[in-house]
Amino acid sequence: MRTTDTHLDAPRRRDVERNARALLDAAAQVFASSGVNAPVREVAAAAGVGVATLYRHFPTRSDLVVAVYRRQIDALAEAGPVLLTSEATPFAATLSWVHGFVDFLGTKHGLAHV
Repeated sequence: MRTTDTHLDAPRRRDVERNARALLDAAAQVFASSGVNAPVREVAAAAGVGVATLYRHFPTRSDLVVAVYRRQIDALAEAGPVLLTSEATPFAATLSWVHGFVDFLGTKHGLAHV
């Protein structure tokens, strides 16, 4: 007999979503300044949550690193069309996107080790 978890399909509470966003924002900042091997307690403190909350969202450091990386890649992908409509020229849009990409690359200290 197979059981299912109905809570997996349920919408997440607002505080849970807020904590997840705060953790991803904080992790991106901490990883940029201290590398991906920074203590997770530093990430939790920067997000204003406890370490247990961090581990509920991201059971391993790799889960957290991948989530931050994926979020940043998604943001870069979404930025392209937005920049094309908001910048004066396609060249200006491309230049703005490249600046964002360079910033993204600059935050990847130690990513290969993970």
